[in-house]
Amino acid sequence: MIILVIGVLAGLAIIFRGGNWDGKKDSKIGIIDNNGLKIINVSPSRKMTSVLSVKGQAEIWIPEGLGWYQADKIKRVLIQEGKTNLAEKIFFYNFGFIPDNIWEGDNLEDWENDRNLATRLGVIDWLLFRRQTSAMVVNEIEVTNNLDDQLELLSVTIPRDLADMDWWEGNEDVRVGVFNASQQNNLAQFIATRIEWLGVNVTTIENSDEVVNGCLMVTNNDDQNRLAIRLSFTELFGCEEKFDTDMDVNEINLYFGEGYVSMLKYSNYVRSF
Repeated sequence: MIILVIGVLAGLAIIFRGGNWDGKKDSKIGIIDNNGLKIINVSPSRKMTSVLSVKGQAEIWIPEGLGWYQADKIKRVLIQEGKTNLAEKIFFYNFGFIPDNIWEGDNLEDWENDRNLATRLGVIDWLLFRRQTSAMVVNEIEVTNNLDDQLELLSVTIPRDLADMDWWEGNEDVRVGVFNASQQNNLAQFIATRIEWLGVNVTTIENSDEVVNGCLMVTNNDDQNRLAIRLSFTELFGCEEKFDTDMDVNEINLYFGEGYVSMLKYSNYVRSF
């Protein structure tokens, strides 16, 4: 009887879990399995499901000191090193992509089969997924070469097909400046590229003499203006915030110092080229 009750409760949990997706906003999934990585954006506004796969010997960068590994080794390395918590950073720093859900498994090539979706999303979101995607175009791109050889392709494909429309819509007038306040070359360009892949307009990329340890965000002193995107940057980069009333309300300046370089182990990324 106890086993039966537990089974019923587990079944009900699967059935009623979900309801986190309204079927209108983009739903973003990151997958790590034994074959490599996938980033997926189910985008009702585009009427398209976009899938970017990185497989086999194509190399992926793991931040915070682990370095470059073949895509089909990423899952094993994260488990061996006890660093599965770096999954979200892997998706952002390689693709400028912030997943709503991260799925890990042995083989998720058939990621959209009904059993997998119902188990991972819950029946409610699975049914909504099926309804919304039934008329969508599916756009699939596979990367088998190292990512540094594919920057031109990624710079076109990711903002166009995979960027979250919520980042862009309502923030079209936002102008972001990215400043390198460290001694590490090309840091500002590296971060600016990922921000652009998110779908945000970067207008300034420069070095700076500003004294910054980690990340500093400078904005106009208007607590409500661009609050959502400011909070997103704070969460993404761990920025402190400073106000400058002389700045335009649509400007956001991000400064990255030596502390950020040290945390990210950015030199580990650079030495791979």
